[in-house]
Amino acid sequence: MASQLSVWAAGGASPTLVCGDARLRDADVDSSGRRTPRVFETFTSKPVIWGQSGWHIGINFGDFQSLMQKLRLIETPEWAEQISGLRQGAVRDSENGPIPVFGRIRRLAINCHGFPGSFAINGGKGPDLTPTSTESQPIRGLVFALGQSTIADDSTMIYLMGCMAGSGGIGSNLLRRLSMMLRPRKVVGFTRVGNSTGQRRVGSSEICDEPGMRDTQGWGSANAAESDKNLKDNLGNLEKWPWASENSSSAKVAQNGMIVRWPPGEDDDGQDGSEQDKLERADEVFRKDHPFAY
Repeated sequence: MASQLSVWAAGGASPTLVCGDARLRDADVDSSGRRTPRVFETFTSKPVIWGQSGWHIGINFGDFQSLMQKLRLIETPEWAEQISGLRQGAVRDSENGPIPVFGRIRRLAINCHGFPGSFAINGGKGPDLTPTSTESQPIRGLVFALGQSTIADDSTMIYLMGCMAGSGGIGSNLLRRLSMMLRPRKVVGFTRVGNSTGQRRVGSSEICDEPGMRDTQGWGSANAAESDKNLKDNLGNLEKWPWASENSSSAKVAQNGMIVRWPPGEDDDGQDGSEQDKLERADEVFRKDHPFAY
């Protein structure tokens, strides 16, 4: 079985502090009334409102550089080796030690603040990911390293888990550029506001949050009173506010420099061959100048 390792990475300006063991927890109540945490090993058949199942490892990072450092250094916990298919039944021993995470990730979610066409991966300490910044050498090098941390095939997903980064034509351009640099992987952005409220893990000595972001119907223009009402009305409703994924209501998916999935109600915003040609030429130049970046 090929690796199915899933990593949730929360940025320095993220509203959450994700748990290192990112497997979603439930709580069983025994006959004496004590609550015992219970792990959801894989995706739950029925989603719950306090976190998204299916994630294995959680990382908290300050900026893009520190994210890459952590992805290079962390090792896969023994429990994750088995459920994600990395070890395939082999027993860990002195000769068969921990497996690095780097290069073995199938699904990577990066949770940061976002704006149309902009993703705050540096937490305000450096440039956001934008169509323009991806042309600069420092950002391009980090994007290519990000790709190397994941499996290089078309079933690998990299999620920009933040508000509205995929919104509009500028959001489409950001996703196209990233997907060209990360090909053949898919890059997922969202056109509406995301929400990660009420996900503090219960019954744990670690103060941290369950992974996941809700895909809301908001555009970010509500005042404080309206926002509070929206939260109260919708936080418990997984039909109105589902967990964000490549299939949720505002997801926009890019692959190989093209948008391959549009959110319902959003039309092609001018995608054409000239933009594709421009991305390919820029990418060819970078590959020639930096042959070891890939």
